[in-house]
Amino acid sequence: MAKANARLRVTFDFDLLVPDGMTQLDGAELSARLGAMLGATVFKGMPSVTAKQLTKAGIALCTHRHLLEAESIVPPAFTREAVIAAAPHLTDLEVDALCRQPARKNPPPAELSAHIRRLALQRVNEYRLVPCHLRAVASTGETLEIAAQLNLTNGGVLVEDAHRKTKLKTGQAPIAVTIDATDLELPADLGGHTLGGPLLEVAIGAMVPHRAMLLACWEAQNQAAA
Repeated sequence: MAKANARLRVTFDFDLLVPDGMTQLDGAELSARLGAMLGATVFKGMPSVTAKQLTKAGIALCTHRHLLEAESIVPPAFTREAVIAAAPHLTDLEVDALCRQPARKNPPPAELSAHIRRLALQRVNEYRLVPCHLRAVASTGETLEIAAQLNLTNGGVLVEDAHRKTKLKTGQAPIAVTIDATDLELPADLGGHTLGGPLLEVAIGAMVPHRAMLLACWEAQNQAAA
C-alpha cells in the first residue's frame, strides 16, 4: 500500500435530543451508546463513500480512523456541592450522575437538601459500612470499648454481636466514634435501644467534611472482602 502524504479531517457536530435516561450518562458512556447505534453504517460507510469520491480525482485513501466524542449539554440539575452535602455516601461517579438527572420538580430552597437526599437514596440505598470503634458509658457506669461499623448511607452505627444486649447510659454526651486505621473521630448520638443493640447515629453533616476518607475506607473494605 502506498504511503500517505496528506491527511484529511472532516468534522461534524450533531446536536441531539436524546431520551432523558441518556442525559445522565457521562461522556464515555454516551459516546459508547451512540457509537453502537451508528455502527458499521457510519464507521464503514463514510470511509467507503469518501474513497469513491476522492478516487474520481485520482486520490487514493490509504488508511482511516475515527474519533467519537459526546457530552451532555443539559445544565446540571444540582450542584456537586449540594449533592455531596445531602448524600456523602455517593461516589464521585454517582454524584455526577445525580447532578445530570433531569429535574422533575424544583423544590423551594428549604426543601432542596431533603429532595436531593431522596433522589440519592433511590439510586444507592445499600449499606456502605466502614469498621470503627467507640468508647461509651454503659448503664452500669462502666466505660466500654465497643467494636462497630459505621453505615455511610445513613450514619447509623451498628455494634458487633457481642454488644447487642449492652445497655448504654442515657443522657451521656455524644459518643466518640473512631474510624479504624485512622485518627478520624465522629460524634454519635444515642437514641435508645432495640433488639439489634443501641441506636447510635452520626449526623450526615458530620460526615460530609470527611467524605473522601470515609469512602476510601469503604472501598478498601470492599477490596479486602473481594
